[in-house]
Amino acid sequence: MEPLSFQEKKSLANLFSVLLVIGWFVWYVWYRHPAELSGEVDFAFWGKTMLWLMPLQIGASILIHILLVILNTIATREEDPGIEDERDKMVDMRAGQFTLSIFALGFVLSMIPLALGYSPVWMFVGLAGGLFLSQITWCLTQFYLYRRGY
Repeated sequence: MEPLSFQEKKSLANLFSVLLVIGWFVWYVWYRHPAELSGEVDFAFWGKTMLWLMPLQIGASILIHILLVILNTIATREEDPGIEDERDKMVDMRAGQFTLSIFALGFVLSMIPLALGYSPVWMFVGLAGGLFLSQITWCLTQFYLYRRGY
């Protein structure tokens, strides 16, 4: 088995940051605010929680990427290849297509609880789930396409 390229390591590091944010979301919603999952809907809570996901994900991705570059430089004595070639653009485009499809499906599926008369809380949980699943799809698709050599 050949060693991982920097792009493959970057995909796995992004996956790790997504999983960290998912862990924060589950901890915050299910363990810190379990009352929000039943009963009356506090739209302010859900709005704030969903808005916090964006900067948290961006910050986690930046921090993990910086750590990856530092650790990779120490381990391999090679610097980050800052140049993006045509293959990188094709991989991003392909991963983006899958990600958009997964998020669109998650959005549609998150509307089903509303149509069935369930609490709007489940719409927010479905939206977050679709968002997380699309981000995981992005990372795994990138990793697969780089590993395949595409």
